[in-house]
Amino acid sequence: MRRNQRFLLRLGISILVVLALSMALLGQASQNSEAAAPAISDWSNHHVVFSRPATAEQAERVEQDPRYWQQIRLQLSAEATDRVETDRVFGYERRHRPNVSRPSKNQELNTDWSENMGTGGTVGAGNYPAKYSFDATRANCVADFVVYSTGLAGSGRQASLVAYNNLYSACSELNLGTAANFAMLASSTITSTGASVVTGGNIGISPGTSLTGFPPSVLTAPAVEHLGDAVAAQAEADANTAYTFYRGLTGAALIAPVLDGLTFTPGLYNASSTLTLDAGQTMTLNGSGTYIFQIGSTLEIAGSVVLSGGATAGSVIWLVGSSATIDAGAIAVGDILADASITLDSGASVTGRAIALTAAVTMIDNLVTTVDTVPSVYWAYDTFATVVTSPVFSFDGTGLMVAQQNAAGHGAVLLLKWKASTTETSGAPGRPRQVRPAQFPTCTAPCKTLLFLEDLGVPAGNTESSVFYDYGNDAAYVGDDLGYLHKFKPVFDGIPAEVTTVGWPVLLNPATPTPLTSPVHDAGSRNVFVEDKGGFLYSVNSTVPLPVMQSGQLDFSTEKDSGPGFVQGPIVDSTFGQVYAFATSDGNGDCTGGADCAVVHQLRTTFLRGDIGSGAVVGTSTVEPATPNPMYIGAFDSTYLNSVNATGHLYVCGNTGGAPTVFQIAIGNGILGTVTAGPVLSTPAATPCSPVTDVLNPNVSGGATEWLFASVQNEGLSSGCSGGGCVFNFKDTPRLPSTAYSVGQEVLDSNLHIEVVTSATGSTGAGTLFWSLTADGITTDGGVKWLDQGALSASPLAAWEPNHHYPKGVEILDTNSNVELVTIAGTSGLTSAPGWSTIAGSTTTDGSVMWTNAGTIATANMPAAGGTSGIIIDNIVGALTEAGASQVYFSTLTGQVCGTSGAGGCAVQASQSALQ
Repeated sequence: MRRNQRFLLRLGISILVVLALSMALLGQASQNSEAAAPAISDWSNHHVVFSRPATAEQAERVEQDPRYWQQIRLQLSAEATDRVETDRVFGYERRHRPNVSRPSKNQELNTDWSENMGTGGTVGAGNYPAKYSFDATRANCVADFVVYSTGLAGSGRQASLVAYNNLYSACSELNLGTAANFAMLASSTITSTGASVVTGGNIGISPGTSLTGFPPSVLTAPAVEHLGDAVAAQAEADANTAYTFYRGLTGAALIAPVLDGLTFTPGLYNASSTLTLDAGQTMTLNGSGTYIFQIGSTLEIAGSVVLSGGATAGSVIWLVGSSATIDAGAIAVGDILADASITLDSGASVTGRAIALTAAVTMIDNLVTTVDTVPSVYWAYDTFATVVTSPVFSFDGTGLMVAQQNAAGHGAVLLLKWKASTTETSGAPGRPRQVRPAQFPTCTAPCKTLLFLEDLGVPAGNTESSVFYDYGNDAAYVGDDLGYLHKFKPVFDGIPAEVTTVGWPVLLNPATPTPLTSPVHDAGSRNVFVEDKGGFLYSVNSTVPLPVMQSGQLDFSTEKDSGPGFVQGPIVDSTFGQVYAFATSDGNGDCTGGADCAVVHQLRTTFLRGDIGSGAVVGTSTVEPATPNPMYIGAFDSTYLNSVNATGHLYVCGNTGGAPTVFQIAIGNGILGTVTAGPVLSTPAATPCSPVTDVLNPNVSGGATEWLFASVQNEGLSSGCSGGGCVFNFKDTPRLPSTAYSVGQEVLDSNLHIEVVTSATGSTGAGTLFWSLTADGITTDGGVKWLDQGALSASPLAAWEPNHHYPKGVEILDTNSNVELVTIAGTSGLTSAPGWSTIAGSTTTDGSVMWTNAGTIATANMPAAGGTSGIIIDNIVGALTEAGASQVYFSTLTGQVCGTSGAGGCAVQASQSALQ
């Protein structure tokens, strides 16, 4: 591991350092660079950020920090690197996917997932999962993985840490190649009678071209039809390859021809002739794993196939020697690959795929829903303790580090070498061999060692501080609950050991010690910045820690309100040399009604003792002594990160004594400016919010798009969240000067209104704009016209109603998820909704009402029990989903139903755009 880590670090930095720093949008790197370097997304990426270097000195300084390159890589386009790692079903390991054109609708659909980590399991509020991709330019179904801490005491039946691979929508334990992008494939024809609905995959026919019955049957967007084209031909070829491979597997267990009442565990099964499930009967697939059924001749399912114990539809395949029939009302599960035809009788449903290799698919009022078996448990470990902090990786990804605490309350830093497993689960974890630190560099994975936290011989707990790993110096920093900051060096590049000389470990506040939050190492100043629960920010030299530089008191919530104090570490802009601290309460009583204020503090990285810097008020806290909600860290937008003078916006969820609200803080030349209140996420004042994550995704069809993510722990303002915990996204794409736009593209204006392009005859103007202040206002911007959709909001829009009077300016959500704006008041039609125009800026007449299409809705949401942990991002999956369909990862804070894996705390992957 030592040799691999050094090599990858040198390779990543030496190759990436040649990237250009002049791109207009990203500003920092070439989209077409083929440099191979890992992509790491963890908690530290949210706490160390880099505005664009303005000088050679700044560039030289920040280029030494691998996190600088990680920030760039997470914004790169996947367009030029459309590759995927597959298994050997197709005879090779690395395979270029066919260059299926990327139209506005998707061939490869998101299949997002939710996995049960155990009853009460959660990464924790303010903590984050961690994702590792060995190659930032290629998505890899096997090697890319994401690690979640469960927050539960490890045992033989409960993992402390669980990792998932097989993450992406086209990753399946059953490899169908490009056929995985289809819900239905046929060689000759596909015919539907009645109102069938196909969801989750495309429809394809090759070499035939005849598709009958669509409409009235429905292929749910964004899926598309491929009739006799090269895409369908390749999918049919891949389906035949998969059929031959899986039918050729040996060692199958022989089964009887009748499935009635039987229960199967994962495995390979063979029926020599026919296979039948009779009407009114069930068969059960029980357990996580792959189910492969080889059938000599026909398959007939008249009853119901039931999944239990973690079995998923995407892990089931039926290899039918001739034809398959799903009888009326039957419920089938899995991918059906029939050598001849497939018939779905009236009302039958398939959760999977219907693929007829040499003949037709016939349907009558059916429901076909495609899902995949993602993810897979990569490894899961009981570490004999509870992990309530965020994990970090070694640079080469083979090692992991996290702070944990045992049942006696003794904290330790865990160093782990992991190994992939085919048997471990969150409920049946492995136990890595524990070794002494001196043995760790040479131990064989899986193995671990512990470095216990002790202060002058006194065991210290750790419930607040995650480990920060300094890749360049192979050093790590962590705080403890007694107020000491610890340093470890070496970590992965030698025998791991704590530094106990020249003042380490260092007590930061000898007069009033309180637990420390997560430390943040700044390679630019070579200082470590950390906060404590008492409300102070500290700067500690990473070599000789004394003297410690202590700020003035910034947060008073613990002292005056029995509140949370600082709950996460600060954010450091390493390029511009500034530190941001997020204070729940400033203790001054200057906000409405004599309440304290929630404040974002900004200090220089060179701050002096007693300094409180400048501040931006982001809502009210409470009137003392009422306890406020915690305020978590915010996120900078791409405008800030790509500016050469620290100019842009910082978003944070504030108002810690009232309804949680997203605020935008303008920053110009590094100076805090105007604060604008944005979407309210929940109305009850007692609702805690979450950290904010900002994602710029350059892979979106139609143009780069940026999103904000935040959650509330209950009473989310969305009908979809049913008054419970809720996670939201909001579009915050900036408008760019001198840029070509297309009709339908959307940006967030300076008033926090969404603007949609309704006309594009040239590029935008070179200067700033004075935007319309009201919904339906038009702003002319060079060759572009913008229509004001209205203020960014979490509140749901109403649906259309018949015979209803609509005044001018009212907005609804149409059946295409577009916002419709009343531009001429009147009364809607008497019966059914009109045929809505789908083009932004176009109009629809509805009775005496005139509606104008104001673009797609700029927010999405999904239920998340108790709210969410911190959210990490993934922008490297262009090879596996459509451009722009990248993912975010988080856990729920309390239990809910987690997909098909049961109820508990959920590890979640969701799409950036739709939060599905």
